[in-house]
Amino acid sequence: MSKRSAARQEAITRLLFEEGTVKVASLSKAFEVSEETIRQDLSRLESLGVCSRTHGGASLLSNTQVSTDIKATEHAKEKSLIAKEAVTHITNGTTVWIGPGSTLTSMARYLPLRKDLTIITNNLDFALAAKNSRHDIILIGGRMQKKGGCTAGGFALDNLTHIRIDTAFIGCDGFTSHGEPTTFSFEEMAIKQFIITHAEKKILLCDGSKFTHTGSYSFASPEAFDQCITSEVPTEAQPLLSLIRDVIIVR
Repeated sequence: MSKRSAARQEAITRLLFEEGTVKVASLSKAFEVSEETIRQDLSRLESLGVCSRTHGGASLLSNTQVSTDIKATEHAKEKSLIAKEAVTHITNGTTVWIGPGSTLTSMARYLPLRKDLTIITNNLDFALAAKNSRHDIILIGGRMQKKGGCTAGGFALDNLTHIRIDTAFIGCDGFTSHGEPTTFSFEEMAIKQFIITHAEKKILLCDGSKFTHTGSYSFASPEAFDQCITSEVPTEAQPLLSLIRDVIIVR
C-alpha cells in the first residue's frame, strides 16, 4: 500500500471517529480521487474492523475493537509524546508492566533512556519493538487476541501470579460517563484488573480522544490510578479529568 493511500485511510478513520459515518461521494471530492478508490479504502478499513460498509458510504463499528495497525496511525504525534513522558516515570533497575495498545508500544523507542529494567508485557507489538533493547523482556503466554495484539485469558493470568511489579502502564479504549476506563475485551479486562491490584504504582496512558469514546467493559475506578498521562482533552470531556488523582497533559 502506498504512503498516499495509507495517509488517506488514516484521515478517513479519523473522520469515522469524529462523525460516525462517511459518504463515498463526499470523500471522493475531499481527497480528489475517484469514488472507486474511496470504495477500496473503505473495504480495507472494513477488513481491519474499523467500519461497516453501507449504501453509499460506511459507518463506524463503535462496539468493535480497532486493529493495532490502524490504531498506530491515529494521533501518532500525541502518542509519541505520551510515551516519551511515560518513560521518565520509570526508575532504573525496577520491574515494569507494559500493557497492550499503540501508545504503550511507542514506549519501546524510548527505552534507551532507562537502565536495567525487567519489563513484563502481554503486548506482542511492544515485545517485537523492544527485542533488541538491553532490558530484560518477559512476554507472558496466553490466548492471542489478534485485533488487540496481545495475550490474555486464564493462562496469561497464571503467568502473572508470581511476578511483582513496581510500575504498571495501562491503556484503555475509552471511558464511561463516570470516568472509569474501559476495554472492548473481557479477557483483557481481567488482566488489567489483576495488574492494578498487584502493581505498586499504576499509570494510565491514553490520548485525549479516548475521553470521548467508550468500550464494552470498565476495569477500574478513576481513583485506582496514581497518574494519567494524556494529550489535550476535548472541552466536553474535561470534567472527567477531575476524577483522576494526577493528570499530566503533554503538548
